[in-house]
Amino acid sequence: MASRVPNPCFELWLILHRTDFDRPGTSKEIQKYLEGLCPEYDAAKDKRPDCISLIAGIDAAEQRAERQLLAREDEGKPFGPPSTSLFILTRAIRHAAILARKPVE
Repeated sequence: MASRVPNPCFELWLILHRTDFDRPGTSKEIQKYLEGLCPEYDAAKDKRPDCISLIAGIDAAEQRAERQLLAREDEGKPFGPPSTSLFILTRAIRHAAILARKPVE
């Protein structure tokens, strides 16, 4: 049975709210990098990021994640590291929220 390598896509998603990041790494390496960007994130104790600051960077994070995923596809490694598809979920949620606010005719 092959060993399973943890996929640090959530931590990567948090990093993309702050900066471009396009190099593969282990979960521990990605978490360490995130700790340097977000002091409130502590992989050993408290993995709660500052969600208010994340909301401000959602557009940039979605764009960075989409570019990253397209780069993996161009390399012939769809969804390979580093990549995250969380932007698809956040865009769908934001789109649904817009539709929910529209008046019903």
